[in-house]
Amino acid sequence: QGFSAAVGSTSDVEITLSLNTSSSSDENVLNSTVNLNANQGSAVARGNVVVTNLSVDGTNIDGGTGANDSVLNGATGTNTAAFVASSDQSTASGLVSSDSSSMTVLLDLTSSTTQDTDATLKTSTVTLSSNRSESTATSNNADNTLTLGSAGSTSALSATGGVLNGQVINGAGTLTTATGGMTVTADIDTSGTTTSPTTVNAVAGSQLSLASNVSTATATGNTADNTLTAISTQITAGTALDANANSDTPLADAGFSLLNQQFVSNGSGINLTSTNTANTVSALLTAEDTAVTTSTVTLTGNSFSAATYANDAENTMTLGAEIGRASCRE
Repeated sequence: QGFSAAVGSTSDVEITLSLNTSSSSDENVLNSTVNLNANQGSAVARGNVVVTNLSVDGTNIDGGTGANDSVLNGATGTNTAAFVASSDQSTASGLVSSDSSSMTVLLDLTSSTTQDTDATLKTSTVTLSSNRSESTATSNNADNTLTLGSAGSTSALSATGGVLNGQVINGAGTLTTATGGMTVTADIDTSGTTTSPTTVNAVAGSQLSLASNVSTATATGNTADNTLTAISTQITAGTALDANANSDTPLADAGFSLLNQQFVSNGSGINLTSTNTANTVSALLTAEDTAVTTSTVTLTGNSFSAATYANDAENTMTLGAEIGRASCRE
């Protein structure tokens, strides 16, 4: 796969509850529960995306290669295994951008009163929690899976197998940018004129929580998930000699081989950037008298993060057999 274009993704999410009470003797929210929870805004931009899944099953699996090893050569992109799941991706002068910074969750409560015991939020529970904003930008994405045999059905496995992944970013002007952000606000305002004693509050006898809201921005050049699984009662693939791997070539030589090669050039004009600065979690409480009385206001567990990865890979090899002489190398 090759990529040299512009790919962009932008999410614009606004969750708003606005209540305005103009009566001179009424609370805005009374003996009630108000939740603005678990809302999500997500912007995802990806350049190259490949999913390779090869599954071979049977009682006896013979790839016809005899006792030869699985040899994967990253320099030439070649292999000698009987079964191979592979991918090859490159990015040159491509722009991948995602932006989720405009997500807003707003509770706006306003009341005006002349009563001494009124409050905009009274004997109630209000939560603005577990909202999530995610911005993800990735140039090359690969998911390669090879499965040989299965438990209970395969009695002999002599075929070699390999998983080979190659990802390269080397073009000037290649940009991968992720911009995140979120605004969570509870704006509770009580205004008015009362007789003595003045006891008009914004929040009275209530629970107000702005908690566990999450904003993330992640920019990645190359990301891969490579999995090789071989299961049989008897595994005899390969030469049974020591497995060999060379990161300089790169080269993997074994009965079963998994080779992941990722590269981001240090040339000018190649940038991977994540930004997550436009974040606000706030409770704006205004009253003629005490803003909060006999209440609990919580702003805890909110999380904001920005992460940038040039190369990110997860490689998993699983071999299962009762007896055998397979050699392996990751």
